[in-house]
Amino acid sequence: MKKVLGFITIFLFVLSSLSFSAAQGVTGKKVLILKNVDAWNFDTNEVVLTELGVSYDVMTADQLNSLTTSDLINTYDMILIASDQNQVFYNDLGPQMPKLEEFVKAGKVLQVHAANWGWHGGLWTTSLPGGVSITRAVS
Repeated sequence: MKKVLGFITIFLFVLSSLSFSAAQGVTGKKVLILKNVDAWNFDTNEVVLTELGVSYDVMTADQLNSLTTSDLINTYDMILIASDQNQVFYNDLGPQMPKLEEFVKAGKVLQVHAANWGWHGGLWTTSLPGGVSITRAVS
């Protein structure tokens, strides 16, 4: 049941983030998934995008270094940062926040699945785009 709810949630996020309607379709849309590992050991983002017929690429945070802001803007409609990553991912991605902020300023979509303290042990210690930070809720 958790897996089904996860699929539905990601489906709705992706659909709303790319501003599609059923009539518009997804032809020509392209997404970049940034991840070093599958969040919670599931490739749900890829499954949902495939089901929607959305073209996508997957790369690590380190591989993102090889792309310029212009490369990102000219190639992708949305960048999706997967949650539950290892520490290497967050360490490599942190210094690239200005590039991602410029992507958004150009009218593109950045979807951040922010989840610290996950199975892969990574902690996002730098600010997210726009200066947003993650705070652990203690109950």
